[in-house]
Amino acid sequence: MAIIRILVLSICVSLYQTASMTAQTPDKMGEIAKESDLQGNPPPEVIRENPDAPFIETTGIWENDEIVKSLIVIGFALIIFTLLIFRIKVQTMDAEDFIRLIVLALVICSSMYLISAGWDDQQTAPAFGILGTIAGYLLGRGSAASSSSQN
Repeated sequence: MAIIRILVLSICVSLYQTASMTAQTPDKMGEIAKESDLQGNPPPEVIRENPDAPFIETTGIWENDEIVKSLIVIGFALIIFTLLIFRIKVQTMDAEDFIRLIVLALVICSSMYLISAGWDDQQTAPAFGILGTIAGYLLGRGSAASSSSQN
């Protein structure tokens, strides 16, 4: 519970600092513009090497599909981890079982992130190999421990 409070507090502080910085920015920008008028130096002109080359337009963050999908997956992962932490508060369980749940959720969410970020097969293959190894180790270790306790 203390971790959630610290997280919420740090988010609120960062939002407050961002809001206070943006509230002060127009006044300072006006002062900077006045100082540059006193110096009398015009801004440099941008000279394109090839005027026939297409102009690259800048787009907003929400117009890129990979970024939007990645942010959705990160939001989903945060919801899953919040529910898992809430589950440990509601129902007591062994530490090993809880770690197994957290790591498996991390493996699944990170593989979903790799897919949604738009990377190709050659970039994601090593990561999927490591994530599969971690998941197999955790699941195999849990079944070996339960079979040895039954014998």
